[in-house]
Amino acid sequence: GSRSRKPAAAERLGADVVVLSGEGGEDLARRVLESCRHSARLKALSRLTLPQLAGVIASSRVLVSNDTGPMHLGPALGIPTIGLFSVGLPEHFRPTGPIDKIVRGNPIDRIGVGEVIEALESVWTTPSQDFRYLSSESEGTSGPVQ
Repeated sequence: GSRSRKPAAAERLGADVVVLSGEGGEDLARRVLESCRHSARLKALSRLTLPQLAGVIASSRVLVSNDTGPMHLGPALGIPTIGLFSVGLPEHFRPTGPIDKIVRGNPIDRIGVGEVIEALESVWTTPSQDFRYLSSESEGTSGPVQ
């Protein structure tokens, strides 16, 4: 399925990948690691506490996540996020960062590697790797923090 193909997009970009899984997801994480040609560039983490999960996401350059609670941590932490949707409603639950993207396929396994790569490349080439946005209450505008 698309879950085991996601690291292929990161391999193409030369990225290190951290596969995050919750309780019971260790088998999926192991299969993802085994399916990749450059598994030395992959790490799998599971059963993280919420602060640990937030710390891992905050240290990332980009987050690729299916439509789950952790997907919303990316935008909350200022991390460009690609949300993968199947039956969820991206119109209501999409990641909300200024350069975030959504990719949709129903079922989710219909999301192609090319679609994920295209979305990754669009946020990967953002000028600043430390892209963070803040809202200015006094001016009512938002923009990158300098």
